[in-house]
Amino acid sequence: MNKLTTIITVLVLVLLSPAAHSTMTIATFADPAQNSSTPLFVIDLMSDLVTGGWTGTGLDLLVLNSVNYPDAVFVMSDIAITNVTDPFLGYKTDSGTITFYESDQTTEIITIEFESGWVNFFGFGGADFASDDVTISGPALGSMILAEESFAFSFTNYVPLQGSYRYGFTATSSFTSSAIPEPATIAMLGVGCLALLRKRKNTL
Repeated sequence: MNKLTTIITVLVLVLLSPAAHSTMTIATFADPAQNSSTPLFVIDLMSDLVTGGWTGTGLDLLVLNSVNYPDAVFVMSDIAITNVTDPFLGYKTDSGTITFYESDQTTEIITIEFESGWVNFFGFGGADFASDDVTISGPALGSMILAEESFAFSFTNYVPLQGSYRYGFTATSSFTSSAIPEPATIAMLGVGCLALLRKRKNTL
């Protein structure tokens, strides 16, 4: 094996290896609520329902660690809690959609769609690599291709419903989401290297 062949072979292995796929933060925000009087979520264990959203001020959504959307808002479809439970993850939920908008409440930033999720006392979220089929898309991401998307809301400032946590609770929340960007691009680089190697062999 000559030097060029060795270099291309190593490059292909590196490009196609799991280590080449780096997870990055897609969007995140700190808790915009000042206290428990303005909750972002209601976890109703009597109605088996998760409701959430934010239309106030103070939610600064940071996208791709570079673009900040001040006073962003988000709306979420009502999410049903199923009868499936896990000792570590909590209650499994049905599918839903979460959409973030700019402060005008009409210009979409990103949208998260998921086939299922998990909610417990500490938070609510889902992960594509955990078979929750999470998809993150939207104008702020352009044509970026994502894989292994995940999102998580972290609860704080709890207030029990009807005076008891067995009925559920309200909570404020911070948020983060992540994914592996452009795996198809990495794969295409690997295919290109393989083609170059094949061409090199044919000319020898």
